[in-house]
Amino acid sequence: MSANTNLTDDRGRCEVAVVGGGPAGAVASRILANRGRAVVLVEATRYDDWRLGETLQPSIREPLTALGVGEAFDAIPTVSSNGIRRYWGDDEPRSRTFLANPYAGGYHVDRTAFDRMLGLAARNAGATLLLGARVDACEPDFDSQRISLSLDTTAAFAETLPLVSDDQDRISARAVLDASGRTATVARRLGADRDVHDKLVGAGATFRADHDDCGRYTLIEAIPDGWWYSAPLPGDQLVVVFFTDADLLGVRSGADPWRDALNATSETADRTAAATFEQGPAIAPVLSHRLDRDLDDQPWLAVGDAAMGVDPLSGTGIERAIDTGVRGAIAIDRWLDGYRDQAETYEDDLDADFSEYLERRATYYRREDRWPDTAFWRRRHDPATIDTS
Repeated sequence: MSANTNLTDDRGRCEVAVVGGGPAGAVASRILANRGRAVVLVEATRYDDWRLGETLQPSIREPLTALGVGEAFDAIPTVSSNGIRRYWGDDEPRSRTFLANPYAGGYHVDRTAFDRMLGLAARNAGATLLLGARVDACEPDFDSQRISLSLDTTAAFAETLPLVSDDQDRISARAVLDASGRTATVARRLGADRDVHDKLVGAGATFRADHDDCGRYTLIEAIPDGWWYSAPLPGDQLVVVFFTDADLLGVRSGADPWRDALNATSETADRTAAATFEQGPAIAPVLSHRLDRDLDDQPWLAVGDAAMGVDPLSGTGIERAIDTGVRGAIAIDRWLDGYRDQAETYEDDLDADFSEYLERRATYYRREDRWPDTAFWRRRHDPATIDTS
């Protein structure tokens, strides 16, 4: 992947720097580039790392088509999803199929391929794509009314290096979009904080499996210490993820807490019985949070999980990422034209969205009442007992 470097000058200056090449950042970059903005999209990887798969709702087709990437999406490997099966609240399964959906079935996708597709779509729209670069520092320059990003480009592609000067790896932008994920790396360096509501982590692994044997549905199964997610992926794979609180994952008895937790399941264990373990578990924080910041004179916004992280149980992570990428790009574009009203509306809307999400999350977790005395479920039934420090 070569970079398009014609949108920055020899001092690394651009209009918008987007930090994070996941769905939110890539979508925002594509929209801004299509609006004629000089955009640099900074992605820490080369889109060659291992990323856990994702199940996309059938309705994902609509925003992808609106973005002009429907054909590109069709070109990446997917596994059709025929619905969701849940063991939640009792031992009887509850199923939801996609047969009546106007978009037909859902999609199980390889996240690396999906994210790469969107990153290339941003580049094809005119954004400069800088791969293998990490933001080391971020600070506003009030004199020049710009925001300066210092980069670690030791792992970057050689053809992207002319983007920055010889003596220092730096981008100077009029505006910044933080799409760095739940850590909100850039936003927090610019003075923002996070309102964190739990300490949920996902510990995921992949198996080699015949999809005709393991099924093409998404499986959700609650256990005393959390819940399990599993779904098929392209390439005859099955992704299996255990969601629990960070402090609970390591207190299980046995040398292998993840395998110990898997053995405590019924349906998930059966699903993996004939599968061959491949790699993992990889552990990542998936906590629910809302970015807490005050709008000031420096034009920057957070999008995707950097702005608002939701429980994977919602099944709306990618859709939210795309939506905030679109809205955040439009808001920052207007801000650069001297109007901050769209940014204020964007932040207010996210506050309202997050409040509504917390209510829905609480309602759904209360439906599982078989283990009210275990730490995980006690915390979900009474959020005041959660220590997020």
